[in-house]
Amino acid sequence: MNAIAKAISNEWDIDDIPLGYEFLIKEARQWSLYISEGIKNEPTHSIEPRLFLITPNQTLY
Repeated sequence: MNAIAKAISNEWDIDDIPLGYEFLIKEARQWSLYISEGIKNEPTHSIEPRLFLITPNQTLY
């Protein structure tokens, strides 16, 4: 887990909930995540945070 994901997991006290991070842009598009374009000194593209709720039978809620 990278440092940012670990900090969020600790701050939110969600160690038992999996976090996704460091997606490739190609993977983000497969998940239909919103991809913003960077301005000035930002990265060329950024994947915007999303929350997916998954039921116990592994389907999206």
